[in-house]
Order: sequence, then C-alpha cells, then structure tokens
Amino acid sequence: ICNKDQYFRFQKYDNDRISWRESGWDMECSCNSRTRFTFSYVMSVPHENVYISEQVTPLYRELKKAIPNLIGSEFLDDKTERRGKYFDGIRNEDATALSFDDSSLDLMIYCDVFEHVPDYKKALEESYRCLNNGGGLFFTIPFNTGRDKSIQRAFFDERSNDVVHILPPQYHGNPLSEEGSLVFTDFGWDILDTLKEIGFEKANLIVYYSAPKAYFCVGPGIAFEAVKRY
Repeated sequence: ICNKDQYFRFQKYDNDRISWRESGWDMECSCNSRTRFTFSYVMSVPHENVYISEQVTPLYRELKKAIPNLIGSEFLDDKTERRGKYFDGIRNEDATALSFDDSSLDLMIYCDVFEHVPDYKKALEESYRCLNNGGGLFFTIPFNTGRDKSIQRAFFDERSNDVVHILPPQYHGNPLSEEGSLVFTDFGWDILDTLKEIGFEKANLIVYYSAPKAYFCVGPGIAFEAVKRY
C-alpha cells in the first residue's frame, strides 16, 4: 500500500505453520496480504460512495486516506437497536439491517464478516438493497474450494434469544472483543448461486497472488465480487 520496499512480520499458530493469509503484516501500515489486495481492488474500480464494514483497522485507516468520504462501521452488539449512530466515534451498523437508504452506495466492502453473521443471506440481501444499479459488492470469507455446499455451524434461536451450536464453537479474531467472533458458516461454492438468486447480475470468485505486491499465499488468495443489475 505504501508503494515501496518493506519488511513484513509473520506469525506461526498452534500447528507451527505460518498463516500466510492472516499474517505477513507490513511493518509500516500493519496490513496483511488479504487487506493489501482489498486496497488494490478498491482503487481499481469506481469508488465514489463507498462503505466498508470496519472502522478500527489498518485497512480502514489506509482507505480513508485515499477516499476521504469513506464510511466505515463496526458491529457494536450491545447497541444493536441504534444502527447508524456513533459511539465514541465509531459508527454502529448491523449487516442484516443497515441504516443506509436504498440504492445509495456504489461499492460495499466486507472483509471476513459474513461467516460471523447468523443470517448471511439476509446480509447479502441488505447489500443488494443499498447498492446503486451497477454497484459492486466485494468481500472475503474463509472459503473451502473442495466444498460444494456451505455448512451451518450455529444459528440464533429468536425464541430463546440464544445461539444454538450445531458444530463445536469456532472463533476468529475481533479487534473489539477478546473472545473473538463466533463462526456461523463454513462457506462452499454455493455462495455464488446465493448471490445470483438474490439478484446480483455477476457473481465472481477472484483468485490473486503477487510476489511484487506482497500477496503472500499458500495456493492463491480468494475473494468475491458481485454486481447489482443495471
């Protein structure tokens, strides 16, 4: 992102293997391979009215420098009824009930969010509602190329107001929570069918790798884009 030679920091996990997707942090801006590619993608497409579902991350900070009117947010789960409001400078949004008007955004960005949303299909429908005709949705998710159908790991029971686990709980890092964020879905190829069923004209899987741009991957990196019908 800083467009110069840089040092990078990597991290090993429990199995003593490097997480190429989640580490490889730039020592200057702290972005990793996935977020570096996201920044490059955003800069390569029309981006007048842009929303990204994060606000306390290095990626948001770097995008804000390039897109001054960028809108960012976090999900503040103790304030779910007050969507679109700011708390200590952080905008609160729920991916399944966004505060934006219909057809008001040109580009929406979700980086490793949808797997943590109990009803990810509703979140995708909300994105479709908020996008202008021809607007784009870009997102990353942990994705298994060998899985045809997505697997539900847990769901939210509205009657008991509690989470019901189908598979053992799995959590990913969250900058606003020491516990992390619960994974509700393990995604497979049917995510592309879901996007088209919602109404997106295009639904593409993007494969990326670049040594010069420091997109470090064991196998290619994967992201998704979808375009709302004109």
